[in-house]
Amino acid sequence: MALGLSVAALGILSIVSPESLAVMLRRLQTPGGSYFGAGIRVALGLSLLLSASSSRAPQVLLVLGIVFLVAGIAMPFLGLEVFSSALESFMGLGPWAARVWGGVALGSGLLIAYLVAPWARGA
Repeated sequence: MALGLSVAALGILSIVSPESLAVMLRRLQTPGGSYFGAGIRVALGLSLLLSASSSRAPQVLLVLGIVFLVAGIAMPFLGLEVFSSALESFMGLGPWAARVWGGVALGSGLLIAYLVAPWARGA
């Protein structure tokens, strides 16, 4: 749940202050930052996979977990140049792109938090 709420908080930040998102992403344009981002994706993917069976929608969390896990594992193999190029292209779209991404992140994070929240079965 904490990871879902963290994703939602990042979404809110990028909606309210797209410049802050740009600053954070630029800091990741180092080999260490790239591995950090990959590690976060792997951790999120594994946590989604591990919590899927006790969630409200196991199939949804399994798919999201696999997507995050594959993205995290693939990131180091793509290389820093590909990551930096994609990042610059994204940031070149302007603040509206960060806000759209923020809306997706906010919705995804809240969905994840809802799906793993404790619930009474049969209620």
